[in-house]
Amino acid sequence: MHQPLVKQLEQAGILKKGVIEPREYQERIAENAVKANTLAILPTGLGKTIIALLAAAVTLNRNPKAKILFMAPTKPLVKQHHELFTKALTLPKNSLIVLTGEIRPGKRAELWKTQIIFATPHTVLNDTERKLTNPNNFSLIVFDEAHRISGNYPYVKIAKRVTNPATRILALTASPRDVANIDEIIRLLKIDHVEARLKQDKELKKYAKILKIEWKWIQLGEDYLKTRKLIEKFIDEKLKEVSQYIEAGLEPPPTMTKILSAKKLITHLLKETQDENEEIKLLYAMSKLNSAIRLMKALEILDSQGYPTLFTYIQKQLDKLEGKGLTTKESKQLYQQLLQILETINPKKEHPKTQALLEILEELKNQEKDWKCLIFTNYRNTAKYLTQKLSQKGYKAAKLIGHAKQREQIEKIRLLRQGIINILVATQVGEEGLDIPKCNLVIFYDNVPSAVRKIQRLGRTARSHHGKAVILVAKNTIDEVYYWKAVTKLAKIKKTLEKLSKMKSIREESLLKYMTT
Repeated sequence: MHQPLVKQLEQAGILKKGVIEPREYQERIAENAVKANTLAILPTGLGKTIIALLAAAVTLNRNPKAKILFMAPTKPLVKQHHELFTKALTLPKNSLIVLTGEIRPGKRAELWKTQIIFATPHTVLNDTERKLTNPNNFSLIVFDEAHRISGNYPYVKIAKRVTNPATRILALTASPRDVANIDEIIRLLKIDHVEARLKQDKELKKYAKILKIEWKWIQLGEDYLKTRKLIEKFIDEKLKEVSQYIEAGLEPPPTMTKILSAKKLITHLLKETQDENEEIKLLYAMSKLNSAIRLMKALEILDSQGYPTLFTYIQKQLDKLEGKGLTTKESKQLYQQLLQILETINPKKEHPKTQALLEILEELKNQEKDWKCLIFTNYRNTAKYLTQKLSQKGYKAAKLIGHAKQREQIEKIRLLRQGIINILVATQVGEEGLDIPKCNLVIFYDNVPSAVRKIQRLGRTARSHHGKAVILVAKNTIDEVYYWKAVTKLAKIKKTLEKLSKMKSIREESLLKYMTT
């Protein structure tokens, strides 16, 4: 009878006994990952990190001196992976280290000699360019949240520097954006095998937890609608003026996609034109588009966040315009329009979502004794506002935002895990990969047009226990547009993954042929 891989590694003295639960699908994927460069696509909460741990353990069992690099996009996630490996492997603690940009370069050069390193791709790329390290010196490199491989993201440049055929690459994701994204991961990371699983797959079904999703449709009040109409009026005026100078596809209704496409077109025409009068017209049209972008942002904030955050945003825009000096006709006009919008705003008037949020939390508090909740928002100001509001209502709440110091971010997550606080209000930094045991509830305070981010947000609950997600949507607003965009994109991703899951393991040539038929 075949002995589980976990048991083999425990007997070999690589894994500590009883820390890792043997799961056949994880073991099979890990065994394939050490044979060839592998992309593993699994739903959130079903142990992608364990697969990386097992692949690392097999690598160390074969070569006790092997070096391993584990990359993840955020510092809290890097720290989380380091904690799991330290807990599960028998290696001395000083053989595993978290490397961050906060450590001075001189010291980092020495720390790169450590056997297993956990770092963000930004740190790895910076140190590679400074010649403090070389990715080709590692036996195994893990690219966590591999769907980020695109454009200028550091993963792309790091991948191009891996030229050693002996270096194994393991890419992990729960949420590839589309077939093109999967193709990009395969091409850049020189992937030979793809392992994809769905929650409904027989081998995963017994481990997958139930996720209940509810939607709450929020109606904006008359005062909000009045402000909304004023902002829309100003946006329409800007775009009509642009259309007088150039045919740029700005037909109603206005969207950020249309405006950004028009801006791209004008940028191209400015490079091409030799006519001075034409250049003046294009620059004028560009200034109108830039104002429209600011106003579209104001509309998005009004729809999804409310007056308090909109008030702060407009004040910042006014300060920026004053700081640059109101030297152009357009800047003066925009300044006056923003002042008019400001006059309609009551900064103390909450968005109707806030009351809905409080009602949801009150219900949870009455139903559960030991509970934890993650609230997601796109804006730092909203995270700050909600945290203050919840604290005033007697809840133990904290905010988790990007650009905060690593120690501060990790401390907030620790407080939630240990139950010292029971609510964490997070921006995008809290969406990817974080494992909060017994997180009963995830609340979307606002919506994102990205299916990837929606998957990541939902994945913060129903991990070790059944969970629930509540999505707040402001009706007939940009917030609702974003909601439906994510739904449409998510349906396409699911179709792609259904095809992939039927293949289990396949080489690149077959994959691309299969996905296009």
